[in-house]
Amino acid sequence: MFKIHKILKGALVVFLASFAFVACLDNKYVLEEYSELEQYHLARAAELLGKMSVEQKVNQMSGGPKQQAVVSMMTQIYDAELNIPSMVYCDGPRGAKAMTDDENFSYTTVFPVSINRASSFDVELERKIGEVSGDETRGLGNYVLLAPCINQVVDPRWGRCQETYGEDTYLLGEMGAAFVLGVQESGKSDAVDSAGETIYYDEKGNRSFRVQALIKHYAVNSIENTRRQINAVIDQRTMREVYLPHFKKSIDKADVSAFMTAYNLVNGKYCSQNYDLLKGILYDEWGFKGYTITDWYAKSLNTVESVEAHMGVEMPYSSGIEDGEPFYGPQLLNAITSGAVAEEDINPIVLRILFRKSQYGMLDYGRDFSITYTTGQEDSYHAYQVKSALQKEESIQLALDAAREGMVLIKDGDRTVNSTGTATFLPLDKDDVTITSANPVVMLGQYANIARQGDIGSSNAISSPMGDSLDTTPYQGFEAFLGNERVEYYTGNKDSSGVYYAITDSSHGQPEAVTALNTASWAVVVCSYIPANLSSIEMGIDPLTGEMGAPLPGSGEEGEAMDRDSMALMSRDLGNIQAAIAAKEGSNPNLKIMVLIESGAPVLVESYLDKVDVIVQAWYGGMCGGQAMAELIFGETYAINLWSEVPQDVKAVSFAGKTPITWPKSEAQLPSYPTGRTTKEYTYDYYHGYRWFDKGMSSTTDKTPRYWFGYGLSYNTYSYDNLNVSMVYAKYEDGRIVEVESADEDAVQMARVTVDVTNNGSYDSSESVMAFIGFEGTQVDDTYKRPVKQLFAFDRVTLAAGSTETATMYINPDDMKYYDEATGEMVFEDIEYSLIVADSADPDTQNKIETTITF
Repeated sequence: MFKIHKILKGALVVFLASFAFVACLDNKYVLEEYSELEQYHLARAAELLGKMSVEQKVNQMSGGPKQQAVVSMMTQIYDAELNIPSMVYCDGPRGAKAMTDDENFSYTTVFPVSINRASSFDVELERKIGEVSGDETRGLGNYVLLAPCINQVVDPRWGRCQETYGEDTYLLGEMGAAFVLGVQESGKSDAVDSAGETIYYDEKGNRSFRVQALIKHYAVNSIENTRRQINAVIDQRTMREVYLPHFKKSIDKADVSAFMTAYNLVNGKYCSQNYDLLKGILYDEWGFKGYTITDWYAKSLNTVESVEAHMGVEMPYSSGIEDGEPFYGPQLLNAITSGAVAEEDINPIVLRILFRKSQYGMLDYGRDFSITYTTGQEDSYHAYQVKSALQKEESIQLALDAAREGMVLIKDGDRTVNSTGTATFLPLDKDDVTITSANPVVMLGQYANIARQGDIGSSNAISSPMGDSLDTTPYQGFEAFLGNERVEYYTGNKDSSGVYYAITDSSHGQPEAVTALNTASWAVVVCSYIPANLSSIEMGIDPLTGEMGAPLPGSGEEGEAMDRDSMALMSRDLGNIQAAIAAKEGSNPNLKIMVLIESGAPVLVESYLDKVDVIVQAWYGGMCGGQAMAELIFGETYAINLWSEVPQDVKAVSFAGKTPITWPKSEAQLPSYPTGRTTKEYTYDYYHGYRWFDKGMSSTTDKTPRYWFGYGLSYNTYSYDNLNVSMVYAKYEDGRIVEVESADEDAVQMARVTVDVTNNGSYDSSESVMAFIGFEGTQVDDTYKRPVKQLFAFDRVTLAAGSTETATMYINPDDMKYYDEATGEMVFEDIEYSLIVADSADPDTQNKIETTITF
């Protein structure tokens, strides 16, 4: 191994002495250890840098010229002289996103949103999804996938909850790292070349570049309505213990290629010029080897400060925009010419960009830019596409499997986590003789027969020529099991502007739907939100401030740039639920009521919880979401994948998802959260989610949430036994924890926690086991003290009916450190901890074993 040390001002580096470039490795640039292969790529990058003019260096840090086609916003300028490809980016939290609307449009596999996948607590599944997303990114001819998003859900009203993995920093870090590893190993073979370099292939079997993953949005970003203006005020302990650990894990565990900075300010500085976040923490403390890019049109108020902070690439372009002054491109070149920025100051920034371009094969195995891409012809974007990599049968099946794993059964009669209950309703029997054409299942809601994938923002992967028109809907899922004679749907009427209303609305009601409820066997109310349309929202100008971001009519109800006003369901859905309740309490007392929620985050259920029989949190289920929903409700898989029409094994299935966000009973139970478009500053609290409720911090008299983090019902019950804890030496290999015999430079002592899990039910299924650490013995006595407990490990185990399997988890004491403000260091507290192995964060759960642990 070779290590580049921080060197004194004016010193030279022997390692690079044979190249023209040496000046960038000064006291402003500190890197961690490099393997021999990394040394080669670093040296190659340095050699290129030594040949560059100032203009060429600036181009590496700048977006390309503005083009008319949407896709051209995703590129830099191709360096024809040195044959250095530009980065070509691709959005993709729920699947790689093609960025053109011409006849060459390519459609991709659309997975459930990230919050659904987080509910699976299945890191290996997320890794597979990352791998498919990486393969399809390469198939689209793109180098960098702008995913995953690992920002923390502070409040369920945040419009972008759907894109991330929930409220807990450990879960965010594990799922995010798994996705990154999948993306960056896509196309990987077992072969190596003569230099020892792993060979990556495209779908046609040609040696190809390695796809880069990008973590976003760095950092402290969980507000959409004023995301471009909000100043996140946060103390160091809160930031470093709550809002940054998952970002660090993407480096330590997955060596993510790049970071995207957030729009907002942190403690008064925009993230794209924030020295403390970038140079101070990301590079100097964490030793990040990659580069950073801005979010699209993100602000910096000062070119010099962005360079000092080591901000990497300004995107999408750095000249000729009307939305605000760019800070790189011509502005950076002028700053260097005037002496405000020294050329050597940008060298370490450019070196990181070139290092990744070399390391990921862009310089050797990328698109033939001399033929397919020259300045001014960026619309030849698709010349490298390998469309056979897109929407493969196994990828579509993975989308269906993922949707099933993540949906959460919230209520089923009086079923509880530990009891099958005496009055349960699921799974439905497709041969139930009480469900007839005269007494059908009646589905209500605007989205009863319209598929919902999520918002229409940067994560909007597209599966078919008509958007999501081919994706399976809730109605189609039910129809597959019941036939069209035993299930019918009603959307409610809409007004002249296209707004839908409840079936009982006085002006736009649907009397035939009300009548249908009188003879229905089941009322199934499908509740969802109109997807926020980013292009509509971002064109608006705030009339009070002149800032971008004012909502326009029809821009939607939830998504990117659109926080929810309330956690309550929309009035049309609440009206439909009440219509079903009225029918049950009136003319049809045998009616059973099911509420299906398609959303990016939890909703309030108090107003109808005791009056309905079943509640399912389906999230946004991707291209196969409607089928996954029905399969779980009917308790078996359908004969074919309805989207691909490929046969699948018919087998019994149970709900196994667990919510990664705590559900409150009311918004008053939560910390304060801004929902308007005028708030310009927000102070982030150390506590939120289950940690907040554990501390009893709610200002209301009721301090217990409706559903704790990790809650979810199953058709089985599970029991835990034989908890065992032992200390082992372990380290990450290929992103997985591997035990070793003794400590070495990469290994640390971890606690291996095992527990036997027994499936007491009749369904083959999975159970997610969680290991929490409690801090009762803490000596930390500042404002925050320490949490009551916090998640530090989990494992999803698959169990046949009646079987017992062992869940294995590793707790790394490095994850348990707190930030000591006096020393400015992350410190491990040498005390006796409590270990709680449980099925959720609920302190009263019966599936819980406790012991003590020391490291």
